[in-house]
Amino acid sequence: MRNASFKPDGTAINGRFITHNGRINIAFADGHIETMKDKQVREIQTGIQQKIYFDPFYR
Repeated sequence: MRNASFKPDGTAINGRFITHNGRINIAFADGHIETMKDKQVREIQTGIQQKIYFDPFYR
């Protein structure tokens, strides 16, 4: 079973995204929303980008 949450190594990452005009709405904990292409959403879970987006102590 997959969940709708998006996190590194989550079960939903290999699923299909629901898009609007080829983009995905991503909500952040600070309350803002961005639209991203699905490729970008997958890329932020890897390497240095994973730290930038998911590690609050990374500088």
